[in-house]
Order: sequence, then C-alpha cells, then structure tokens
Amino acid sequence: FFLSDPPTGSLPSPMPRAAVSVPASRPSTAQELIYPTHGCRDVLRRHGIKPHDHARDNRRHIKELQQQVSERKAAAEAEAAKAASKAARRRAEGAYSAVPSRVAAQLAARPSSAPPSRHRPSPRNFYVGAPLQPAKQVTRAGRTAAWIEPPLLVPPPPPPAK
Repeated sequence: FFLSDPPTGSLPSPMPRAAVSVPASRPSTAQELIYPTHGCRDVLRRHGIKPHDHARDNRRHIKELQQQVSERKAAAEAEAAKAASKAARRRAEGAYSAVPSRVAAQLAARPSSAPPSRHRPSPRNFYVGAPLQPAKQVTRAGRTAAWIEPPLLVPPPPPPAK
C-alpha cells in the first residue's frame, strides 16, 4: 500500500484524495516524509478500511472458555452433591438394616422379672500388674520400689575391683 492522503485530524489535507489504483496517486517522497505510516494497520485506516480487532476476538473467546469451565464446575458439583445425597440416603436406610441386633436378642431372651444387671467391671491398670513382693523392696540398682524387678536373662557383670 502507498500513502495517498494525510492522516485524519485537525490538519487540512494538502493533497486531494485520489484513487489508489491510479499510478499518479502514488505519494511523493516529501509526502511520505511529512505523513509517515505507522505499520500496515495505519495504511489500512488511511485507505478507509477498518482493521480487524483481534483483541476483541480474544476477549470473546476467553469469556466463552470461562463460561464452559464454570458450566463444567457446576456440573461436577451437582454430580458430587447427588452422589453425597445418595450415600447419605444409603446410610439412612442402613446397610445392615436386615441384620438382627445381638443385644436386642439377649434382652428379649431375658425374663422381664429378672433384676437388672449390676455387674460393672472395676477399672484396672493392666500395664502395671500386681506387686510380686511386699512393699519397700530394694532393686538391683539400689532404689526402693513396690516390687522387685524380674531377674535378668544374662547374669550381671562382676563389680569392678577397687
């Protein structure tokens, strides 16, 4: 493309606008120096052609992609909510609803005139165990303990000579 007229603006055009296809309408070197073009989009604008707005297309495409993602997300959330409600319904129905209760069977087998069971196990600390010897026994280390430590599997080494 060649420059055929000055840019639109407040400056009056020193040259009349001519047809682009006519060889006489080619700009002179002076005109090119006075009114330089700034890229092919500027040349299109000077010829009255509106350049394509790619940024607008990109924004529209991004909006469409965002809408697709939000629709997919909403569908996934709806599917998850549906699965959760189905699992809750399954729990409410009871996976073991057909299995009879052993406690209910024992209570039913017990006569109603029998006194309620008062057997309560006493709390015990099974870790400590019962004392093996009377209290205040002295251990191998020379300390007083509630019971004597069990014997070692290997005999202790002899005391060092003084």
